Amino acid sequence: MQKEMKKETRGGYKLYALYAKICCILFLCTAIIGGAFFVFPLSNKNVSATSTPITDSTATVSGGDLWKDGHIDSAILEKIIKQVTNDNNVNESSLKNYAANKITADIMHNSTAGGKSAAKEVTFKFGGEYWQAVYLSAADNNFDANGKACGTDNLINGSPTKKGDAILTIMLAYNTETVQWNKWAENNFDRNYPSTMYSTSYIRNVVLNVNDSCGYSESSTATKLTNLGQNESNRFAKFTMSTIGGEENKLINYIAKPAQMKWQEVESTPNYTTLPYYYFNEAYGTPTKGAWHTPSNANKLVNKQNYNDWANDLIWIPSLGETGHGNDTNGVWKIPYNNRANSVVTWTRTGEYNSASNLTKLGGSNVPANEKLSYRPALHLNLSAAFNSISADDVNTEYNGQKQTIDTLVSWYDPAVMAVTEVDGNFTDVGDHTVKVTLTDADYVFIGED
Repeated sequence: MQKEMKKETRGGYKLYALYAKICCILFLCTAIIGGAFFVFPLSNKNVSATSTPITDSTATVSGGDLWKDGHIDSAILEKIIKQVTNDNNVNESSLKNYAANKITADIMHNSTAGGKSAAKEVTFKFGGEYWQAVYLSAADNNFDANGKACGTDNLINGSPTKKGDAILTIMLAYNTETVQWNKWAENNFDRNYPSTMYSTSYIRNVVLNVNDSCGYSESSTATKLTNLGQNESNRFAKFTMSTIGGEENKLINYIAKPAQMKWQEVESTPNYTTLPYYYFNEAYGTPTKGAWHTPSNANKLVNKQNYNDWANDLIWIPSLGETGHGNDTNGVWKIPYNNRANSVVTWTRTGEYNSASNLTKLGGSNVPANEKLSYRPALHLNLSAAFNSISADDVNTEYNGQKQTIDTLVSWYDPAVMAVTEVDGNFTDVGDHTVKVTLTDADYVFIGED
């Protein structure tokens, strides 16, 4: 496939990076990466994402949406990765190393790479919404939720997420809309669907528009779940639906699920805060450290058939154990207190440790499930999949024992306007090899392909 360049007026062009990702066994494989990345001017205004709406001028990653015209925007992606890792020279391999060692929100808060100012949370636009980066970790799980009573397990099968992928957990940066967590509240663990069971909640199934055919519990006496189906006009349809308007929605290919994150399978509030008990809806598996306040009640809830269905969701409400509790920087994500607050009282998915009627709001204290509060959902953005997706060509060459060079592998390489800036591999042995090609003349750009 012939690569093209386009010459345009300085300062007025779009930039698309050119990638090729190769996998083979019998051939010497080469991945060619082209990209001329530049930084958009950033605002010096120090605005908290949690008290004021984020805009392109106040986001730390400005210049538009990460999801642009049906593909990942390479310039935006590079700035996000630099700001999250605090490394201006990060590459695919080092990104995965950072993810394996984890980076929490308090560390990101103080990063200064990628044009970011210190003491600001990393914020950017994705899918039309502004998000706050809260945690970088590696995909390392393949949990199989036991619900499935309504027949949906499609999100875990065929997922592009692989073990070791760099996963950036992001939380909606700001929201003032208020909704009920559930349509009713009753402190009764014997109900078919207790009012504080997240998987059968109204906020999960209707507000977040999750890809699930079970539904929510309309009342305390419900014997079956109410399924309204997914809504293409829902605010979060882009993050939950495989097709919209009859067209494939490729954005969801860059979202991992809680089922692929081990830390969400075993998380418990006592691991990260001073609170002593397990809380409901935190772990989708068996939590570690601590104990149930009243095991007899806990067993009734956590053993419900649908309890951990949310493990397969693409978007979800964060827990108290993830966001942190009180005025300290704690929780899995270690979000600084001022950055996890919201201008409106906000839901978590965490059920009070010994109640079937109360949920815990962001920051602590309990609220009945049928109250109306705001919400800030989260999702797992697969940075590795995003990095690898900006691809245009597969370059395969048969092993011959000789060192390969870029100008012999592709016909479009032009040393007059291009330079090889990164090399991973010796380009001699059988295996995967990667090279990054950067344009040296700012009047030229690569024409990308979806």
